[in-house]
Amino acid sequence: MLELGQAQHDDALVLLGHDGMARSHQACCEQQAALEHAEAVWSSYDIVRHHRLVEITGHDPRMSSGVTSAFALWELGRIAEALERMEVTLEHARSLGNRYTRSLALVYGSTFYYAVQQRERACRVASEARDLARELEIPVDLAFSEMLIAACSAPVEERLGRMMAALAGSSEEGEDPSSARLTVAPFFVEALIRQGLFEGAAEAATEALGLVAETGDRSHEPYLLMSRAHCRADDAQKDHGFQEALACARSIGFRLSELRASRWYARFLGATGRPEEALALLAPILRHFEGEPDIVDLADARGLARALSSGSRIDPISPEFRVR
Repeated sequence: MLELGQAQHDDALVLLGHDGMARSHQACCEQQAALEHAEAVWSSYDIVRHHRLVEITGHDPRMSSGVTSAFALWELGRIAEALERMEVTLEHARSLGNRYTRSLALVYGSTFYYAVQQRERACRVASEARDLARELEIPVDLAFSEMLIAACSAPVEERLGRMMAALAGSSEEGEDPSSARLTVAPFFVEALIRQGLFEGAAEAATEALGLVAETGDRSHEPYLLMSRAHCRADDAQKDHGFQEALACARSIGFRLSELRASRWYARFLGATGRPEEALALLAPILRHFEGEPDIVDLADARGLARALSSGSRIDPISPEFRVR
């Protein structure tokens, strides 16, 4: 489509071609290429010339490219830009008359804010998505939004039950069940860990890693590997698991996942009497993120580096897994 649009000098086809290429590259974890195509849409979109595309494709290309670029910027480690892009994307989606585009944007937005660990904001956006999905009678979006609200706000002892209840019977005809299960797996792994069910969390992560191999979607792989490592009882298995997660994040170029894996591994190293190794691990990744805002991952990594330098006792549990 992109080549056809360029050959015919049809800017609408070019726009749709770039949008499709952006989403395809992101599905392959090729974030830089995804970002380049998404930016081509973002910079050339004109609401007067292109507003009818939503009627043809079912979604607004600027919204789609905004979501794609926000996730790409995040994983590439450009935190401030990612946060701003998602905020502008949601504002754009809310300004459109097409409520289906707005519903899709809100679902992606709530997922984004959950991933960046802005849980209160994730809950607010998910609540907005839930209300709109209920109004539009979109059962999959409704179920996912309710699941995410439970993941963000339900009491720890009730969280798993509410999450499972939200998803009960929510599958959509034609939907790939393996892909759908992989999408929600990280939410359930985290909920299991927060409840102290480490063996169950490790099993859930292992099952989800099987889905990674089955679907070819590696976007959740680093998180699943580091979560499984966190749950291991044996220190040697933990050490190996964290190294595996770190190597995975580096192999697919996910800098934010590399930061998260580095700080989890460094926390483990510091708590087991290896502070010099922990500091050596953190130093280069923290230099890469100099000047970026103190989101949870960075604030914890910076605080951890200070604690390691001062010889303070290191809590082996990362802050996102401390029961609350």
